[in-house]
Amino acid sequence: MNPVAMVVLAKAWVLMVWGCAVAFHIGYLRMTRAVSAVGSAVVMALAVAGGSAALWFRLAWAPASLRAGAVCLYLAGCLGYLELRSLFSRGYSLRILVDVFRRGEPARVEQLAVLYGDGRGLRGMLQRRLTTLARLRLVAFDGLQAGPLTPIGRVVAAVTSDMRQALRTEGVG
Repeated sequence: MNPVAMVVLAKAWVLMVWGCAVAFHIGYLRMTRAVSAVGSAVVMALAVAGGSAALWFRLAWAPASLRAGAVCLYLAGCLGYLELRSLFSRGYSLRILVDVFRRGEPARVEQLAVLYGDGRGLRGMLQRRLTTLARLRLVAFDGLQAGPLTPIGRVVAAVTSDMRQALRTEGVG
């Protein structure tokens, strides 16, 4: 087979499998109404692992380097999807834009603080995030006080802190 045709065909398979993984994840979120962050993570992990395996075996006719490249491209696409989803669902700046847009007119800062996050307000959004962290068993949270971090929470915090420092994003977000 022509090398260019092999690459085009491999990319087509990557795009198809990636589309199925995204559709599978979105379908799960819609069916369950995104009740569990853990469930969402498990479903996406299964889609990533299953898609990677499917690509590897489906492209058995291709050289190993092309197969590995296809799997890496698929993984990059999945990571891009998750980053974009995270940005849209939890990005502070975009959330503020959505709240101002839905309001349809200028809003004072005090009004935005109350409206923030579909009417939850800043306190409600903080409560929601802390509840999610507690559900993931990263931190103890009783509704009034956050902390201490669990052993897994300490590891995640340390790695995140090191990554933010390495990527020079300490002052961002």
